Amino acid sequence: MSTQTVRLAVGSALVSLLGSAMLMAQAPSPPSSTSNPSAASSPSQRDATRTPSTESTASESATSPGDKPADASTPHQREATASHEQAMKTCMDRQAKATPEASKAEMTKACNDQMKAEKEHLSKAHPAPKDSPTTTPAPR
Repeated sequence: MSTQTVRLAVGSALVSLLGSAMLMAQAPSPPSSTSNPSAASSPSQRDATRTPSTESTASESATSPGDKPADASTPHQREATASHEQAMKTCMDRQAKATPEASKAEMTKACNDQMKAEKEHLSKAHPAPKDSPTTTPAPR
């Protein structure tokens, strides 16, 4: 590409960015809420609008309990994840000792394959119980 083409492309991009910025600056801002709590239709609604909700208080810390995805999991799920992470760490340590020249990606793949094989082996050794068909007594 020639220098002239590059200049033209860069210039066009700048003009389009400036144009969109001007359009954004001209867009009217939404009107501020000036609703009166006493205009609510019932006393309980008026009470609810007078007191700040506990969810919207600004005094809360940035990370309050329940902010992490793990907080939504059950204790069993957290335990299973922790044991999986520990098993993975142990496997990675073994891989690093056995093949120090291997990359981290190679060791991770080997450990994932090993853990998958172990899981399949366990599922074959202890198959899930099948639902037995319920038999209804024959009418007399």
